[in-house]
Amino acid sequence: MTIERNQSEFKLTNIFSWRSFSLSMGMVVNLLVLIGINVFIDTKVKYMLGVILVITSLILFVFKIKEMMRTSTIIVSDHHIIYEEQEIMPDDIDEIVFTNWVVDIKRKKGMLSHIRLTLKEINELEQFKRNIMEYSRHHGIKVRM
Repeated sequence: MTIERNQSEFKLTNIFSWRSFSLSMGMVVNLLVLIGINVFIDTKVKYMLGVILVITSLILFVFKIKEMMRTSTIIVSDHHIIYEEQEIMPDDIDEIVFTNWVVDIKRKKGMLSHIRLTLKEINELEQFKRNIMEYSRHHGIKVRM
């Protein structure tokens, strides 16, 4: 394995990950079901279901905080991108979009395969942009800023 000259590793936060989004939607669904139970059910079962849903929401909240605190890595060089130990093939990438400090790697496989990245160290953003621009220039990938 050769070491590339322009290879850089960056730490990412998982605020916008699909798992974080799923946990947030789980908490919203729990809240809506809890409100529905409170409005439409008028028996002693209502309190037991309410307690179960509140406990479930708290568990989901703890998992969400744990996911947001977890960091992942991305390695960007002139010829490849490795995200969480999986190489992203240039043929799979439709375009790369920079919006403030958030980077979207839009893939051709569909919306659920898109990757949204947020750097943990904001001062590394310029270096990250340079590496992504070099990668996209080598592979002919469209980049929007």
